[in-house]
Amino acid sequence: MSDADCFTWHTDQDDTYDGTCGSMVVPGYASTFNKNQPYGFTMKGKSTDTLTLQPLSAGAGNFTFWAHHSESSISLMKFNIESGTFAYRPHGITGLVIGNNASAQGRELSPNVLFTVTGNCLLEAYEITALSIDKKPDPCTQVKVTKTGVFSLTATSVGAAFVADIGDAGSMQIKANQIILEYGSYQTYGTAPTGGYSLDIDTSGAAPTDVSGITASNTTILCEYASKARLQSKNLSLTNTHIRVRDTAAVEVNCDAMTVNNSFFDLSPGSATITINGAKKVDLPFDVKQCPKGMINFIPTGEVGTGSFRITIYGGIQYLQTYFDVMANAGLFAINGAVWSRSPINGWTLTPDYSSPYMVVKLVKA
Repeated sequence: MSDADCFTWHTDQDDTYDGTCGSMVVPGYASTFNKNQPYGFTMKGKSTDTLTLQPLSAGAGNFTFWAHHSESSISLMKFNIESGTFAYRPHGITGLVIGNNASAQGRELSPNVLFTVTGNCLLEAYEITALSIDKKPDPCTQVKVTKTGVFSLTATSVGAAFVADIGDAGSMQIKANQIILEYGSYQTYGTAPTGGYSLDIDTSGAAPTDVSGITASNTTILCEYASKARLQSKNLSLTNTHIRVRDTAAVEVNCDAMTVNNSFFDLSPGSATITINGAKKVDLPFDVKQCPKGMINFIPTGEVGTGSFRITIYGGIQYLQTYFDVMANAGLFAINGAVWSRSPINGWTLTPDYSSPYMVVKLVKA
């Protein structure tokens, strides 16, 4: 029996891959793998089973649509990846578009695509787009990852709006040369997988370009419990974006340069950490004059936390001290939203520690 005889992908029908066929590759045109609402897909079987959809396009302009734009049929589409590996992996230049962004009066539905992942969902394409609703800044796609599930996007460019919940030891990975995140929210609340991250957004792959970058606008990232998140890129741009860390969670930002426009980092009580690793030079990765006041915000409770904000600056202790003063004088530190000006705020203050190449800032009782 051929692979095609064993399993066929349907555009207007629910599909289930139950592992009967073992591991297989299903070739076809990009449009062959469209999936229209309300139909969905379920992946079952053994952990070693793999189903790979392989579009055989030979040029640009070839797309697969999951929940194609339609004002007459807007209903929830479900992808349930329960076990094994579900992969979309083109042989050629193909785009993948996820979500129905129609906004006809009374017909909006957000989200209208739901990925529930406890196995592996690996999506690769030349470009991947996860849409938001027209006229409303709401993501079309929700992603829920639990257990040891993996939801991964790999492309040259990714433009995405997601509502993502990553729990347990699950992970969500976005890897591309250009990543644009808009109107999304990402919450991690489990334990980071061994040697990895609960949320990993990265443009430093095998062939990064000089213009490789992450742009996040109107985006929220919340890391809780023992989860970890990483943003890694040559260039990072944050606009109207909020990154919050609490408990024992950690956020790591690795970039050569970053711009921060009306965006903030919050450190809640606990031993949470935010680390910014800039280029290995004697300088900050951002222009303090262009950053919002209170960019690094410490949120106290009745007990002293052990959390910290860390940033790398090379050149020795004297430069760490100098740049702490530069950041403090620019009003970049805050306590409970009030800009810290080296005087206690409601019984709390900040103290720096210098351990080259790190400047470490902590919240302490005054």
